Amino acid sequence: MEMDPEHLDDWIEQEMQKMIEHNLDRGIIEFAGDGSFCYSTRGLFYLWGQFIKDMVRFC
Repeated sequence: MEMDPEHLDDWIEQEMQKMIEHNLDRGIIEFAGDGSFCYSTRGLFYLWGQFIKDMVRFC
């Protein structure tokens, strides 16, 4: 897929918005106020699981 440099920042912004919406829908992140996000309890367990999976893979 050829990317036009003039539209790259628009494409990145759209992709970021899709990721944020996906993570909000799945309960991984939640609004923290003032337009920022933080990990939910579910999100922290998800990250912990990913960390363990990566550590096992590296051993």
